Amino acid sequence: MGRWQRPPWGCKNNRIYNNTIYFRSGEGRWAISLKEGSTGCVVRNNILCGGARGGFEFDDTGTLAGLQMDYNLFYSADLGSLVVAREDTNEWITLSQWQAVAGQDAHSFGAAPAAVFVNYPAADFHLKAGSPAIDAGDPAPAYNDPDGTRNDLGAYGGPAAPGPVPKKVTDWLLLLGD
Repeated sequence: MGRWQRPPWGCKNNRIYNNTIYFRSGEGRWAISLKEGSTGCVVRNNILCGGARGGFEFDDTGTLAGLQMDYNLFYSADLGSLVVAREDTNEWITLSQWQAVAGQDAHSFGAAPAAVFVNYPAADFHLKAGSPAIDAGDPAPAYNDPDGTRNDLGAYGGPAAPGPVPKKVTDWLLLLGD
C-alpha cells in the first residue's frame, strides 16, 4: 500500500433512524459521513442540519453499495442548497442532484430550521405546530409514532419516540448529573 492508501475502515450495515443532528452556522462537519468502505447502511426519517458543512458526506470507496437513504430532511446553514458532499472529489451537490445521481432520498426534502423546530437557537428541537417534519417519515407501519400516526422526522418521531422529555438539549445535560 502507498503512503496515503489504507484499508477501508467504514461502518457496515448501520441503521440510522429518527435522529436530529444539528450544527450551528460556522460549526461542525457533516451531519452524517459515510466513507472509507461504509456499506449496507440505512439512513431514514432523520433531520440533518449541517453548519459549516452539509447534511451528508460520502466517498467513492463503495459507500453507495447497499445504501438506502429516504424520508430525511436536509439543511445547510452555511452552504445554502448544497447539502451533500462527495469527499473524494470535493464536489458539493444539491438534494435534487443527489436524488438524480444516486437514486437516493426520493421522498426527502429541504427546510430551514425556523420552519421545523420550536426554538432551535435555544436548542429546543421539538417540532413546532405545522412543521413540515410532522407525519413526513416513512409511511410503513413499522415506523409509526407510538400513537399509531405516521412517523414524524427526527428524534421526537418513530416507534421509539421518547415519552415525556426535557424541552432542551441542555436539560439532558442536567439529567446526566455532575
